Amino acid sequence: MQKIKRRTGVIFREEIVIDGVRYTRCANRKEDLKRWKRKLLTERDTHNVLGIVVNRQMLFSDFAQTYIERKIRKNLATSTITNYRLYLKNHLL
Repeated sequence: MQKIKRRTGVIFREEIVIDGVRYTRCANRKEDLKRWKRKLLTERDTHNVLGIVVNRQMLFSDFAQTYIERKIRKNLATSTITNYRLYLKNHLL
């Protein structure tokens, strides 16, 4: 965080790079910049995939299990769900 002195007072500048894109913001209070940076980092680590909130630490096997339980189970027959699980187990997991 940079502290910039101006004639009108002191302002603070924060810069963050996420996936090669630079984000910069200026504010009069450090706390505002800390909150902004925390929000950007949280958004970077959390993604919404097919209606399921996924963070970067989530394994594919966990995501597949959650997807089957939430999205597929209510629309398909039991034998189809079993076949999907077997396919995932044999070929992807």
